[in-house]
Amino acid sequence: MKLENKLKEKLLYKKKVLGCWTSIDNEITSELLALVGFDFLLIDHEHGYGDVKGITRQIQSLKETECSPLVRMPKDDEVYVKKTLDTGVNSLMFPLVNNKKEAEKLLVNVTSLLDKLAKNNIIHKNKSANLKSKLSKHVNSLKAKSSSKSKVKAKAKSS
Repeated sequence: MKLENKLKEKLLYKKKVLGCWTSIDNEITSELLALVGFDFLLIDHEHGYGDVKGITRQIQSLKETECSPLVRMPKDDEVYVKKTLDTGVNSLMFPLVNNKKEAEKLLVNVTSLLDKLAKNNIIHKNKSANLKSKLSKHVNSLKAKSSSKSKVKAKAKSS
């Protein structure tokens, strides 16, 4: 089951969106939040309760609404990521990416996963390449910011 990414569409058209975080592993609560009119529901698995089966139930409860699901991952775990993607969710949030080294590690893991998905025809190879390019640019921008901060610190110490 793959859901339409209604949130992405709204953001591309620069529409304002309103979302809600939930850490409750309950599809009825998720559906009620969606029916209230939220544009997205962030299902928190870093601090919240639940498992991939719960995500599946919550995603299914949103499929007849205008609400897009996002899942905050508990950690950077390839198996959990794959299982979460299998639920049909379009967007993942990875917590605890606080520096260049952690971003690079996540980039390696995600690009490896994209390669596997493309190899098994789960996603199109062009889409995989496009996503990897965007991720690389983002990590490189983090490197540039980190590098410029280091130069400023070094300059301040030498003064």
